[in-house]
Amino acid sequence: MDYVKFEPAKVELCEKSERDEFYLFNNQYILLSNKDGYILPTRKDVEKYGIDITTMDCIASYKNRNCYTGKVAENVENDELKFVHLREYVENVKDENRFQLASRASMLKDFRDKNQVCSRCGSEVAFPLNRNDRVIKCTNCNQAIWPTNSPAVIVAVIRVDKLLLVKDKYNNSGEFGVISGFLDLGETFEDAVRREVLEETGIKIKNIKYFGSQPWAFPNSMMTGFVAEYLSGELRADGSEILEAKWFTKMEVLEDYRVSRSIGTKLIDYFLENNI
Repeated sequence: MDYVKFEPAKVELCEKSERDEFYLFNNQYILLSNKDGYILPTRKDVEKYGIDITTMDCIASYKNRNCYTGKVAENVENDELKFVHLREYVENVKDENRFQLASRASMLKDFRDKNQVCSRCGSEVAFPLNRNDRVIKCTNCNQAIWPTNSPAVIVAVIRVDKLLLVKDKYNNSGEFGVISGFLDLGETFEDAVRREVLEETGIKIKNIKYFGSQPWAFPNSMMTGFVAEYLSGELRADGSEILEAKWFTKMEVLEDYRVSRSIGTKLIDYFLENNI
């Protein structure tokens, strides 16, 4: 694996090519080539079909191709192009790096959409023209607006040979998953892990260890994963956000386990691989 998966860019790092790739959105839907698999349109497709792209940005250089994001209208669909929901794309694209690139593209689109005017004085904002940075500046008070992520934690809590899984009211599929939540102001990641687990299930944990991280573009989170051990307390769902909380054995997890591209799946995989 290359040391750097892809090189973030604000300007084209490679010579423009018909093979350059485009992450083009209409709301939460991404435009794809209507071929087998989840294939992005290229510069050749954009030029062939005369696709009109607004708020276009270069986001990275990957495999000697420039990668761009932008917004397009619904009516660009044809026999060769189709829209799919971003969740479907990130769950099915085979290249893990394109998962990250799609997250970057969607987050940048979201950042632009949310900052059409200055949040301080309401004046117009200016987007940088030279693309040497991402900062947006107010044309009146000169406030600088930088892209932000919403930091969140996600944790696999293990009790000897069992994994804590919960069912929350926001999960329309009704599936169980590991605990997650957003950081509050002034919290460390470890503080947030302890608080979320205690608030949602009534138990305390110990030996919190960093696991990994993942950008999550729904709409702009950075998920930071941890593994922890049960310390004390009696398990109970809070009844507000969490509808059900249970300890699962490895066999019980395998009976009702849906693999996804999320870091939550990777945390469950960690439990399965280390509890033989």
